[in-house]
Amino acid sequence: MKKRFEWWKAIPLNARIAIIGLASIILVGSSVGAFYLYDFTQHNPKACVMCHLMQPAYDSWSVSAHKNLTCHECHRASIIEQNRLLLMAVFKRPTTVPPRHGKIIVPYTICIECHWEGDPKVKKINRSYGHAKHVFVEQIQCTKCHAKELHKFKPGERFCLDCHKEKVVHGLGMEDLACLDCHIYKEDIKSGGSRDLKPTRAKCRECHKATEKVNFPKDGAMKFDCYQCHKPHVKAKVKPSTDDCFACHSQIVNVGKHKLHVQMIGMNCMQCHKPHGWRVTEVVAKKECVTCHAYKEPVTFLQ
Repeated sequence: MKKRFEWWKAIPLNARIAIIGLASIILVGSSVGAFYLYDFTQHNPKACVMCHLMQPAYDSWSVSAHKNLTCHECHRASIIEQNRLLLMAVFKRPTTVPPRHGKIIVPYTICIECHWEGDPKVKKINRSYGHAKHVFVEQIQCTKCHAKELHKFKPGERFCLDCHKEKVVHGLGMEDLACLDCHIYKEDIKSGGSRDLKPTRAKCRECHKATEKVNFPKDGAMKFDCYQCHKPHVKAKVKPSTDDCFACHSQIVNVGKHKLHVQMIGMNCMQCHKPHGWRVTEVVAKKECVTCHAYKEPVTFLQ
């Protein structure tokens, strides 16, 4: 053992001190440099643009809702995967991002770390029935709706049609409406959303009370929502017909003089039962019934 270090003892003391000092500087400098390199590549989004093909991704991220997050907070590749991508960028020099072939880059399990509980300042989905249905029941990844365009997390106006192709038809005046104009994705049902995402009567009236005289009497017979009669995604049923009325009132032709008016004369229900009040009152009868015959009290119709 002593012979092994004879060469070291043969070196002058000043030289040994210099060697130890230089080695220490190299070791400390390398460690510090390695730390800063690791920190830069793992926590600084600018590291991503070292590959020129990532510049569009960086530019869109820098103005997105997630601009205060680093890339690695959402895109979590292992060290092995990162090095593989680095070597591919150095040696293959790709000019475009390779196709994902269906691979999910950011799974929903990462999204809900913030959007389920996490940071109280972040918008939550834990009280949203729509998200529960699509994410947890249907197993649809968040990015399918919220990242159709690179780092643009707000869903497109008609993005729902990618899956709900049969819903392409809209009613008159509704052709260009965004899906979420009517189908509310509120976090809390009390805020205006519904459990099946169908618009409530109050939601429909936000637009229709301004353009049409839609009156719902407090004692009116109809207490349900508009979509139960109006089918905006079925072109022939945007406005209900007599046949639609019969879907619920199948036996009404056997009551009073309905058969005479509907089957024999060929009248439709809404000639007498005015939307959205429906009840034929004395006021209605004196205005509508007299266009065909002398006034009769509405109660006589049922005899």
